[in-house]
Amino acid sequence: MLKKHIIPFLVFFVINSINAQNSEEIFTVDVYINSDMQIYLEDKLIENDNIEKEMSDHAFKNNAFYDDQVLYRIYADRKLNLGVIMNVNNQLIKAFHPSTTKTERYLLDTQELDVNESTWQNNIQKLNLKAIDN
Repeated sequence: MLKKHIIPFLVFFVINSINAQNSEEIFTVDVYINSDMQIYLEDKLIENDNIEKEMSDHAFKNNAFYDDQVLYRIYADRKLNLGVIMNVNNQLIKAFHPSTTKTERYLLDTQELDVNESTWQNNIQKLNLKAIDN
């Protein structure tokens, strides 16, 4: 008799666990660093000294603290020193780091691409870019 009740319960538990894992949303943050080392968090120009505060505010405004995962996509000019890109990445992670944090980095020739402040995300998304290996 007990087995009849345990098996449906176990099946329900397994299916519910699988659905819970699939429903996890990934909070995606796009960051653009141009050749003049200007940093855009989504569509907002931010100062290098305020990256942590701006990222924390951005996560709060978008209710990202409920998400278990974040994906940082950093688009940077290929002529920038890798240390600049890593510094920005570290500050982003310091400001907001849920249980799973991933970064994708893309190197661009920002002077050749007609990327300006207001439409940088639209212009970059039209390109077929591949992230560099970490």
